[in-house]
Amino acid sequence: GGPGIAIAGGDGLILDEAACWLFLPSSGRWAQGARNLQMLELWTGPPSPHDTDPPFTFHDHNRGQFPNEGRVAKVRSEGKVASIVQFAAVSFFHFATEVLGRLLILQHRGVLEDPEVKLLLPKVAGLGSKASGKGGKEQKGFAAEALELLAGDIIAADRAIWLRTDGPPDVRLRAKTLFYADWRLPAEPGADGSHCATPRSVLRLVRSELMGEPSIADGAEDSRGALLFLSRAGQSMRGALKDEAKLERGLEERARSSRPPLEFVRFGQESRTLREQVALFRRARAVVGVHGGAFTNLLFSGAGTAVFELGFQSPFAGHYRHLAAAMDLRSVPLPLVADARGMGAREVELAGGGVD
Repeated sequence: GGPGIAIAGGDGLILDEAACWLFLPSSGRWAQGARNLQMLELWTGPPSPHDTDPPFTFHDHNRGQFPNEGRVAKVRSEGKVASIVQFAAVSFFHFATEVLGRLLILQHRGVLEDPEVKLLLPKVAGLGSKASGKGGKEQKGFAAEALELLAGDIIAADRAIWLRTDGPPDVRLRAKTLFYADWRLPAEPGADGSHCATPRSVLRLVRSELMGEPSIADGAEDSRGALLFLSRAGQSMRGALKDEAKLERGLEERARSSRPPLEFVRFGQESRTLREQVALFRRARAVVGVHGGAFTNLLFSGAGTAVFELGFQSPFAGHYRHLAAAMDLRSVPLPLVADARGMGAREVELAGGGVD
């Protein structure tokens, strides 16, 4: 801690301004400097021919969206702050495996028992705004439900500080003392599964805490086994799988012919509560789908569940392979046809002869 400790941008980068020092947590190099920090354009010429003017201009990353290149005129100051904000904090995978992991470590270490410590959280739909109150229009998703379960006492005590994950690239908050839970990557950077990877012990902590909540555990009464098909139909990335309907019909037939039969469930963009998601993946015997955030729910699947991921061989796309291994699941990679756009491609096709 110190007078110069600051939180910058929507990714909550940690700065020691006095020492000109930047801390990158386990998510590391994925956080983009230009969208979080004020940066001088050293790569351009002087903005003015006059010697008395500044030699460089500030980079306007948001292209005029914010005044003064996004500089924040008045920065909030606090005494003690514990942050769980990071790169891509409201993305389902990163939220469930990293953000919740950091929260639980802080709780288990007793940091949040101090009533003077405020908790810095990423702003999620359904919490932290007027619209999320009674009569509001924002619907609560997985993130809001999980935070209410695990940090509801802090939120109710008005100890939560909500950080917008968009907004200006500048310091948003300063603290005299800052707490942050971090870990060493369980895989070397560049190795398979190293993209923002969370240690097995932390993943299992997230699983046990969520599944141990009474409101979640009560959803375990259905003991039928299920075969889950994770569909991304209609999404901008990997939302069009060639012959998806044919694959779905085949999987449905396979579920019926299994002994004992499995319930076939198509898991798409339908709205489900946290309790419903946990209950569904808890009874999965096999999970099939194209690489995407829905695989994060493997956190709740039992050991030995078969996982067939139609995905990419790149080590940077191995986060669900790492998750499956950490949860003792049986992972069977099914590579997609290589495409110039990689994971950003809208249309994808199974390699090796397609669905047949």
